[in-house]
Amino acid sequence: MSRRFALKRLTASDLTFFQWHYDNENAGNQKAINLNADVFAEQLFPRLDAGAYKVGLNLIGPGIVPPLRMTRKILKNPAYKNWRLNGETVDKEQARFQVLQPDDYALMIFEGEREPEDLSIVFVAKAEPADTHLHRALTRLIPARGRKSMVALSATDVQSIAEEGRVAADHFLRVLVIDEDLIDAAGGIDTAVQRFLTRVGRQARIDKETLQKARAQGEATGDLGESLVDIHLDAARQSDQIASYTWLARINAISPMDFEATDAAGVTESIEVKTTSGDFERPFHVALSELREAVTGERVYRIYRVYSASAKGAKLRISGDFRPLARTILELFEKLPAGVAPDGVTIEPRLLSFGKVISLHPGE
Repeated sequence: MSRRFALKRLTASDLTFFQWHYDNENAGNQKAINLNADVFAEQLFPRLDAGAYKVGLNLIGPGIVPPLRMTRKILKNPAYKNWRLNGETVDKEQARFQVLQPDDYALMIFEGEREPEDLSIVFVAKAEPADTHLHRALTRLIPARGRKSMVALSATDVQSIAEEGRVAADHFLRVLVIDEDLIDAAGGIDTAVQRFLTRVGRQARIDKETLQKARAQGEATGDLGESLVDIHLDAARQSDQIASYTWLARINAISPMDFEATDAAGVTESIEVKTTSGDFERPFHVALSELREAVTGERVYRIYRVYSASAKGAKLRISGDFRPLARTILELFEKLPAGVAPDGVTIEPRLLSFGKVISLHPGE
C-alpha cells in the first residue's frame, strides 16, 4: 500500500479536535484538523474527489506513549476551503493531549492508493521533554510564524527528521515510517535485521501487522522502481537509443530478470531492477535464481539500482556486467556441505561498478 507523508503546524482551531481543548480554549467550534488543499488534494491525493472518506486513525504522542486507535473521516464540502480530519472530538485519554499548543506539530503518515484509507499522526509538543529535539527539527521545516502551515514530505525526509530530532529507539515514529531497515529486514536482508535490532533494541516487539506492512511497502517500492525503469526504457526506445525491450517480470512474476533490452546492433542484455526509497549505498538482495541466470545466460546481466524512489520519481545508476561477481558467489556456494542450499545473497553496491546518475520521472 502506498504511503504519503505530510507535516502540519497546528493552530488553535485544529486543537479543537481534542475534547479538552474544545472545552477549555476559546478557539471556535471547528472540531477538526484542517488538511490544506494545496498539499493534501494537489500533492498527496491528486485524483481525489470531494466527499467523505472513512479512515482508520492512529494517534501517537506527544512523547513516548502507546498509539490510540479509532475511526474518523476526512472530508470536504463546498463550504470548506480545505479538507478536514473530522467526525467528532477525541475524548479518550484527554490528559495526554493537554500539553499540545498552537505551533506544535502533527506529522502525518497516510496510507492508500487513490484515496486515504489509514492515517497515523505523530503529535510533537514543545512542552513535552521527550519531543524537544524533534520539535526543533520540525520548526526548521515549517517556522512558527511562517506563511506555510502544511508541507508534503518524502520517506527520506521523515527518516532524516527522525535522526535529526534524536527520536528515541522506542518511539513509535521509528516503526510507523517503516524505514528502510525494517523493509529490508522483512525482505530477509540480515544486515538490515541487525541494524534495526540495534536501533530499536533486541527486546522490541514488532507485531505481525507492522511486519506485513513492511513487506507490502517493500513490494510496492519494487513495483514503483520497475514502473520507472519501464518509462525510462520506453523513452530510450522512442529516441532510438535501444531497438526494443520487454518487461519480463510483468509477464512472469518468477522471471530471474525484470527486463531484457536490445540495442540497435541486435545485442540483448538482461536487466534486474533493485529499488529502495533510501540511498544508493543500501545493500540489495539477489536471489539464487538471479545468480544462476547471470552465470548460465549468454547475455550481459546488469543491475539497475533505483534509489531515492518516491511517487515523484527516483535516481538510477546502471552496473557493469554482473556475471563475474555472480560466478564467484556460485563457486563459493559449491563449497557448502551437501544439503545446504542458500536462497540468495545480500550485496553492497560498492562491489560493482556503476555508471552516472540518471533521473527518473513518472511522466518521462
